[in-house]
Amino acid sequence: MEEDIKRIELGPEIEKSFDNMILEYNNIVTFLNEIPEEKRIFKRIQTKAGTSFDFWAFAHRINAILYKLIYAGRSLEYLQKAYNDRLNSFDNAHPFKILTDERPISEDLVFHTDVLFSFTSSALDISSWILHMTLGTNLPENRVKFDKVIEFLASSKRGSVDPLFTKLKSEIDKGWLSEFDSYRDYVTHYSYILPKRGFRWTAESRMIEVTFFMLPDNPKIFPQKYDKRKELVPYCNDVYIKSINVIRDIFKFTNGLL
Repeated sequence: MEEDIKRIELGPEIEKSFDNMILEYNNIVTFLNEIPEEKRIFKRIQTKAGTSFDFWAFAHRINAILYKLIYAGRSLEYLQKAYNDRLNSFDNAHPFKILTDERPISEDLVFHTDVLFSFTSSALDISSWILHMTLGTNLPENRVKFDKVIEFLASSKRGSVDPLFTKLKSEIDKGWLSEFDSYRDYVTHYSYILPKRGFRWTAESRMIEVTFFMLPDNPKIFPQKYDKRKELVPYCNDVYIKSINVIRDIFKFTNGLL
């Protein structure tokens, strides 16, 4: 298993979060690599929680999480460049040129938006398999999804509940994970998200407010509304960082069980 991961360059805040996640990932990989080759074929790893799981199934899922995050990051790189190109073009233009800017939203931008939402969400789902395997949730395989596993682990019926699962359950119910899931669900099961360019005059500040790639307030409601004026790229940056940090915490929790 490879421990050297090519850096992704998405800005210092994302790089710091990614590096911290990689530290926890590498701790797991080191543990797996210390298991002798001849014992891996039918090896079941015993955990401190009293459960056991298949070596190869666990190893493949750990690597799959990293694959998903890296390629979600590649799409985020594209989105950042597209956003900055529009931003720099506007900054160097006549103040009212934006009003006649007819450049369409590109198909590549829509594609990379889909990839980022889908792959980031997939990485979270696969990370729930790591919890499922190390803690033995007994959930049927078709119910091993991020929200279902966290709901199970945060249940009061389990007695002692780790604060990590309580916090994640709150975010799933009404926080950033709830909002992100609505976009991910739309991309996966309904259609694609087509961002919208916009501008409006703000009387209070007597300025034109420009929005380059707005996300719909609720992608499932038509006609779509953009009252929140949520910019695609800053939103994607925020979701990507938070998802990496969640996976870092899950890796750290897992390390404590191995």
